[in-house]
Amino acid sequence: MLALIQEAAAKQAEQAPELTTGGWTMMILSIGFVGTLVFCCYKKILTSPNDEPDLPGGLGP
Repeated sequence: MLALIQEAAAKQAEQAPELTTGGWTMMILSIGFVGTLVFCCYKKILTSPNDEPDLPGGLGP
């Protein structure tokens, strides 16, 4: 069974097309965008605000 799986994987690797320059560019841009978005969101969530919001009486500490 393992031999059949290895043979099928070898055939698939021979037939698989290589990633083009446009594909590499799109992949790098999309990963960079998602990484930047995650970093900005975590930064916004984990940093404390410099000033307290002005709340109406009875709603704050």
